[in-house]
This record gives sequence, structure tokens and C-alpha cells, in this order.
Amino acid sequence: MVRPCDVLAVGAHPDDVELGCGGLLARLAASGRSVGIVDLTAGELGTRGDVGERSGEAVAAAAVLGAAWRACLGLPDGGLHGDDEGQLAAIVEALRAGRPRVVLLPDGDDPHPDHGAAFRLVVQACTWSGVRRWHPEAGDPHRPRLLLTYPGPRQALEPDLVVDVSASHAAKREACAAHRSQFDPAAGPPTHLASGHFLAAVDGRDRAAGNLVGVEYGEGYGAVGALPADELAWLLTTGVRGPGSGVRAASQDARAEQRAFALQEDRAYQDAPQVGAVGARDEAGSRAEREGVRTPDPGPRTPEREGA
Repeated sequence: MVRPCDVLAVGAHPDDVELGCGGLLARLAASGRSVGIVDLTAGELGTRGDVGERSGEAVAAAAVLGAAWRACLGLPDGGLHGDDEGQLAAIVEALRAGRPRVVLLPDGDDPHPDHGAAFRLVVQACTWSGVRRWHPEAGDPHRPRLLLTYPGPRQALEPDLVVDVSASHAAKREACAAHRSQFDPAAGPPTHLASGHFLAAVDGRDRAAGNLVGVEYGEGYGAVGALPADELAWLLTTGVRGPGSGVRAASQDARAEQRAFALQEDRAYQDAPQVGAVGARDEAGSRAEREGVRTPDPGPRTPEREGA
């Protein structure tokens, strides 16, 4: 089941959050934040991999990132619509159950139809979830405080902010690689996603974003509405600390146990008709010390996106 979390990442398909915000999710989980992932669809229209295979890959990827849980809402792949009240209600129910303070979602200018529709659905859901009389059967009202959009893999986003993910980029790569049916050239017929060029382009985009702020790897994000500085500070400066200034690290054995647990829970993700959830790992281990958020120096800020 969807459980309370600090940060909720929403993707239209099972590999979207890994590609768009995997570095930030790994960094946050390593610092002690509770991270949840919601896939709106099971990715059933994909050229390669069936639903069962893709759900197992999603579980493994969530474990790599350190997510506390992952859920699939079972909405139709290729059929997301921003004005569909049933789809909106399903997302509102997830928001009210998860009660996240921060939501990461696809950018509204992402050219993929499902990604753009996911943006419209989630932005509306973040408003309606705070209205007590809107579908009261979906749970007690809750409204997230900060919405950040991540770019699609074929989108050149001019970011409102860049987060240093140099220390967590290896985890992002590993999580993407967990989606073997999509990205491994040997796992199926030739596709652009499995060409090697696709993931190299994502890697290059993260290098380019990092270059804007003088770090090796960065992830660029857009703001939905005005950026609340206090929420950014809360998101990136508070976590589980160990001795000195380092973030507490989990042992390799602990990581292996957590991943094994996640894989055992794969069946729950596959079988649930609406919301299937899996535990990935509840206590986050660190891959390196946290770094602060940095904003791009050159160039004007992009216009504000649609408010929540």
C-alpha cells in the first residue's frame, strides 16, 4: 500500500522517475528522507518487456535508489488524460495516503503525450487533494508544499534550479540499468531506448546541468509556481547524520538484504488491480556526503509554470 513519505516521485511509466530524478531520489534516501514512488501506468504498451517483467525491474530499481515503497496505480498506458476525473481521483487518493511534503513530477513541456498528461493530472491532484469536499471518500485532505518538475529524456529543460547529484549518480545509473527489458541491447528487438545512445544522452544532459553550477553531475528541475526557499532548505539540508559531517552509511550486506526483500515483494506490485506497492528499503544508506542545492548562474529564469 501507499504509505506516508516525505517525498513522492510520480512517473507515467515504470522507468520515468529513474531517468528524470533518480539522482535526487538516491541522494534524499541516503540522507534519511522517506521516498515513495508512484507509477501511474504499468508501461504495458512498451515495445519490449511485459507487465510482469517490468514490475520486477521497477522493484529492483526502487531498491537501488533507496525508496521506502513503490506503487502502480494501474492507469492505462497511452490513455492518460488531464481532464479524466477517475484518473484524477486515483492520484488524489495516493496523495492523501502518502501525504508527501514534496512532489516530483514530469515537466509540462515534455513532448511525450503521457508525460504531459501526467503533469496536468498531478498538478490538479495536488490542489484537489487539499479540498475536503472533493471526493471525501479518497481520504483526509492533504496538500503538498513544493512541486518540482523533472525533464523527459527527449526534452531540453532550462532549469529553475540544479541539484548536485554527483555523489548519487552511480545509483541513478544502476537503477536505470535495472530496467533491462528497456535498455539492454541483448534483451529484445532493436529500439532507440536500447541503442546505448539513449542512456548516453541522459548522462550527457546531467553533465550539462552540472556544468551550469560547476559540479560533475546535476539534475535540473522546474518550479510549479513560486519556489518556497524554506521548503528547498528543508528538502536538502536535513537528514540522518552519522559521526562528524558525513551521512550515515549502510553496509553492503544491509543493502543486499534490502534489495532481496524488495524483490520478494514484487508479487504485490504485479497483482494489485489499482494500487500495488512494494517495500524497497525503509532505512536509507548513504553513498556519499550530501551536497547543497545550487542554482544556475547564467541566463534568465524561465517563466513560472502553471500553479498548483
